[in-house]
Parts: sequence; structure tokens; C-alpha cells
Amino acid sequence: MILSERALILKKTELFGEASLDKLAPLAEALTERTLQDKETVFPESGRDMNVVVLARGAVCRTDQGKSLSLSEGDCLGELTLFDDTLPCPEAKADGEATIFVIDGSMAREFLVGEFSVAENFIRSLVRKIRTVE
Repeated sequence: MILSERALILKKTELFGEASLDKLAPLAEALTERTLQDKETVFPESGRDMNVVVLARGAVCRTDQGKSLSLSEGDCLGELTLFDDTLPCPEAKADGEATIFVIDGSMAREFLVGEFSVAENFIRSLVRKIRTVE
């Protein structure tokens, strides 16, 4: 996928939607794009992964406390692990073929520091996730 497509997909997400395309370009260039096959896991089986994953295309099923959740394009995974490395990575698998963007955790944290509107969306997203767990 070309850089402009990546930036546009990031721009369509709730998390990065307030950032300008100019600000998203370095992030879009640095991320890793992966294509997952049906039932392939999003996060590696071994160790902790402190990255943010954006679902660019397709669908992913996530299991959270025994509940199965379906994620769609633009949804993010792994945000909590950016700030708490003791948390396990979410259990998530592709539902059919899917394309994900993997954003390095340190780069994501740096981006949040520089972009208040993105940090604000990030906090709102985390609050919603906390509310659904309660």
C-alpha cells in the first residue's frame, strides 16, 4: 500500500482522525503493514507486544474476558499496553483475510505527546474500554 493510502486510513480512525495528513505521514511511513490470513493471530504468541495495531482492511475477532467482539476497519488494538507493560496483549484473530498496521509503541507514545487532539481521542477511547469492562 502506498504512503498516502496508509495516511488516509489512519485519518479515518477514531484515534488519529483529528491529526492532519502532514502529521500522519511520518507515522504512516514508519508503520509495518501485515496481511493476516483467516484465524491468524494479530499479536505474536511469545512475549509482550507494546505496539498499537490499526485494522486497515477486513475484520478481526477479539476475545475479552470470555466475550467475543468483532472489530472492523479503523479499530485499534493494544493501546493499553503502551502504558502498562504488565498487561497481556489482547487475544485477537483475523476473521477472513485482513490487513493491519503495526505502529511501534515508542513512536505511538511520541506521537501522542506531540499531538494533543490525538492524545485526547486516545484517552476517550481508553475510558470507553474501561467502561465496557466494568
